[in-house]
Amino acid sequence: MIVEDNRLLRQLITEVLSEHYNIIEADNGKSALNMAIEHQPNLIITDIYMPYLNGLQLVEALVGNTQTRHIPVILISTEDQKVKINEGMDLGAIDYIIKPFDIDFLLRKVQNIINVISSQQAIPAHNSTTYRYIAPFHLAFSKKIDKLLKEYYRDPNFSVTDMAKGLATSERQLQRKCNDVFGYGPAKAIKVYRLNIAKDYLRSGLSVTITAELVGFYTQSYFSKCFKEIFGVTPRKFVNELSNHTTELPEQKTV
Repeated sequence: MIVEDNRLLRQLITEVLSEHYNIIEADNGKSALNMAIEHQPNLIITDIYMPYLNGLQLVEALVGNTQTRHIPVILISTEDQKVKINEGMDLGAIDYIIKPFDIDFLLRKVQNIINVISSQQAIPAHNSTTYRYIAPFHLAFSKKIDKLLKEYYRDPNFSVTDMAKGLATSERQLQRKCNDVFGYGPAKAIKVYRLNIAKDYLRSGLSVTITAELVGFYTQSYFSKCFKEIFGVTPRKFVNELSNHTTELPEQKTV
């Protein structure tokens, strides 16, 4: 989708990209939002300054809607709009291009992003057993969270507020980014990280009580409740299943 109120520029971009992709057009952010919900484009290229709903408001609306938050957005801007560009990237845009630009350069950007989306290289969501596609432009954010939680997951007082401070972002932006990348908010991201570490501790033979304490849970009962909520079994049943699996292994014969 091309969102641009300048008709000539919109036609130029459409003419070049339409040789490779199916294109839909909008001349303002309000129309673009409705079209995005209806048509689910693979990529949106939008100008920042437009009537009715500007590019930043469009990005915010797209990210805030469960039907469109997965759609990557490229911002079109001018050299003197760096502050607006940064704001747009914080809101969830994945890239930008400065006017005047080389149309072939824009085409290469689009091709790279579409190729990534098309490849569907699924990776585990935040080290969990549930697989969710995470585009490479979100991996840096995921790695920052992993690095932060690796340091603080043992601390039962570590909170979403602490996470936001550690990542130098607002809690509002953290909520949006976590929902976009993992499919759930930062509070659950902390919980899922701790519980995945807990599985490794349980596999190594540590007791449920000690494991709960090591991964930052105040009580064993709450740890067990959260573990079952994420993995579908209690920690004790998980351990029992590991023991049964080990017992059922065939006897190793010496050759």
